[in-house]
Amino acid sequence: MRLCEEALKVAIKGARSASVIISNLSKQKGLSQYEAKTTKVCIKSVKNSVHQFRKSVKAIGDMIGEQDEYELFYARSYAYSALTNLGSCIDGFADQPERKINSNVKKVIDRSMAVISKLGNVALSLISHR
Repeated sequence: MRLCEEALKVAIKGARSASVIISNLSKQKGLSQYEAKTTKVCIKSVKNSVHQFRKSVKAIGDMIGEQDEYELFYARSYAYSALTNLGSCIDGFADQPERKINSNVKKVIDRSMAVISKLGNVALSLISHR
């Protein structure tokens, strides 16, 4: 289970880094109202994901004896929830006309979400196949 914990901690670090990148992006001048609003939604989504990943780490840490299966279920559920939270950000930028979203802004958001998704999916896979 140590490997699962470490994978979750890496996902947390990746999500926190992405949050900083998106936060800096949201402070740039020249963003449209829509871009500014959507980046704020992304920041909130990433913070929620970090919270869920942390809950997953705690559930793994709480695994002792007979309750292992329950804690494993919670760890898996929290990790899955963390990944689902990212959907709020991705949905905000999906299928929007280019006039509403600068392609560079979209690219930064997409790359940040992809990193979190990959790291989170690795952790979830390890938890699921322990």
